[in-house]
Amino acid sequence: MKGTSTVNSGKTPPSGPLTSGERRAALIVIGVVVGAVLVGALAWGLTGRSSTYDRSGDGCVTVTFPSSMGGGLEHACGVAAHDWCRAVDGQRDAHAVAVAAQCRVAGIRP
Repeated sequence: MKGTSTVNSGKTPPSGPLTSGERRAALIVIGVVVGAVLVGALAWGLTGRSSTYDRSGDGCVTVTFPSSMGGGLEHACGVAAHDWCRAVDGQRDAHAVAVAAQCRVAGIRP
């Protein structure tokens, strides 16, 4: 079979250079992907920093702890946070110690 040329049946990519239309389409796709990543990062940065639900402070207590599904999050503010901090005062298990530490971060004393 020497000397016979094969026809590209679509199983392998063409080896020739891209046409101007193909380059333009590739640049548009790359631009859209980069733009989507930047918009997502900006949205995450703006919303991720504005919420206080993921950290203790200003009278709110947030505790993350291991659970059967990976990790859990407990959150309380105001009177509920004060009651929670009083309830764990004097306990020495790992959960109570974690809650007491976050109570101190939030400025709540038992």
